[in-house]
Amino acid sequence: GAHAATRSRVMVCVSSGSPRTPMLVRRGSRMAGRFNTDWFVVFVETPSEAPNEIDAELQRHLFANIERAKELGAETVRLKGTDPVAAILEFARSHNIGHIVVGRSQRPWWKQLFGRSIPLRLVREAPQFDLHIISLEDEVTG
Repeated sequence: GAHAATRSRVMVCVSSGSPRTPMLVRRGSRMAGRFNTDWFVVFVETPSEAPNEIDAELQRHLFANIERAKELGAETVRLKGTDPVAAILEFARSHNIGHIVVGRSQRPWWKQLFGRSIPLRLVREAPQFDLHIISLEDEVTG
């Protein structure tokens, strides 16, 4: 029914320094088009990523990616939280998200902070969502 349709909403999780962000945004855009649904690009600002802590170049990079997402029709959201996974899941549950798109983690700070990567934790803690873990190689060869 109508509820099933809203559950196909797409959420793309991006981080400030990831070179994959433009790719994740494109993937989310295509997925939302296929499901004909709303989509969100969500950036979780951890304390270590507060604007005064984050490199100016990364800030610009992130801002450009967020602008690109808006042009493609995404609603962009900045969440604040010490635990990105908790922030992501709370947003997903409250916005009827069905699909979570995330890049395969190469970021050592996630591991330092939480002992395991965000994609792995999402697999374990978010069984009710369709999780799409995108690796960089997909796009380069495809």
